Amino acid sequence: MGLLTTDMKRVVGEQRLGFVATVCPDGTPNLSPKGTTVVWDDDHLVFANIRSPGTLANLRQNASVEVNVVDPFLRKGYRFKGVASVLESGALYDQAIAFYKERGSRVSAIREVVMVQVQSAQPIDSPAYDFGLTEDEVCARWERYYESLRAGKTLRQPVSNLPEDLPLVHATQQAAPGTGFAPLGPPLTADIRHQETTANDSLETLKAELEHFGEANDAATNDRPHRMLNISRDTGEFLAVLVRATVARRVLEIGTSNGYSTLWLADAARGIGGSVTTVEFAEYKIGLASANFARSGLSAFITLVQDDAGRLLQRSDPGAYDLIFLDSERPEYPDWWPHLRRVLSPSGLLIVDNATSHVEQMVPFVALVTADAEFTTCLVPAGNGEFLAVKTSS
Repeated sequence: MGLLTTDMKRVVGEQRLGFVATVCPDGTPNLSPKGTTVVWDDDHLVFANIRSPGTLANLRQNASVEVNVVDPFLRKGYRFKGVASVLESGALYDQAIAFYKERGSRVSAIREVVMVQVQSAQPIDSPAYDFGLTEDEVCARWERYYESLRAGKTLRQPVSNLPEDLPLVHATQQAAPGTGFAPLGPPLTADIRHQETTANDSLETLKAELEHFGEANDAATNDRPHRMLNISRDTGEFLAVLVRATVARRVLEIGTSNGYSTLWLADAARGIGGSVTTVEFAEYKIGLASANFARSGLSAFITLVQDDAGRLLQRSDPGAYDLIFLDSERPEYPDWWPHLRRVLSPSGLLIVDNATSHVEQMVPFVALVTADAEFTTCLVPAGNGEFLAVKTSS
């Protein structure tokens, strides 16, 4: 099964217009709208180069790309991150040209075709939904706005009771079944300005809020998939120190939950010019984490991946990460070990949570690592116990 869901394909197919972000040689961003953006298969998007010399030049030097596709009336859509391949000839190029020809495109204007292998995909929507508006309400308000533009009556305030410029943020709740978007809330209330202020809370305030939420949530349920199982605050502080002390600019977290531990890692990584890739399988927790990252101000330093951790490790390059924080399904750790040791860079650090709180479950994995001559290990009595392993050779 590919990364692109049925709803993602629907949105791309309906909108056709994608906003493609690339990186210029000097590190500055380049954003270009592409009206030829379409779904190629379950893992690829494609767009044609008609008049985009800057985008093509950037991709030839740096294949990293992000494509955003958004419904301008519903203020909902998706962001797709991946790697681009520029096609100038060959069988795949010919197939793409034939595809555009069938759609009625003027293929004589197409110079190259860009194939984007999607590596992560996330829903995005407007803060209007945080304030309780329904899809019908959001759509109706923006329809009125665009109708006023066509009539030559530009409105200073396009949507009553909402800010004139509505930025897009990650989806803020668990996706409704079959839609990929957050369930709708109650009608707009009078405390919008209070909620806007809350969205700008400091990182420390957000951490404290998540600590209280995690404790209350986990006390109320024994259903493991719906428990947050967050690390302790002292463990978060310990992780932050380790990231900075080891200058770990490429951090991998396995087991995002609602993103509490990710915030500690990402804040530390930001301070040294690094970033965090965090992987979580549960869609429910992906939604929670995405909302928390949007509030934290750290989204630019976090790549959130919804996938099985074992699959992510298998496709990761050797030495891809300087630090790995493992806080996931403990029975899986022994099977993951060959990939964990492969993707960890020389002198890289592996940190494993719950080393003292779940000793019996950890014994097989700890035995594997401590028996490996390429690793030096120790146990630190912080939080639920942290098992540390440093890769001492390449």
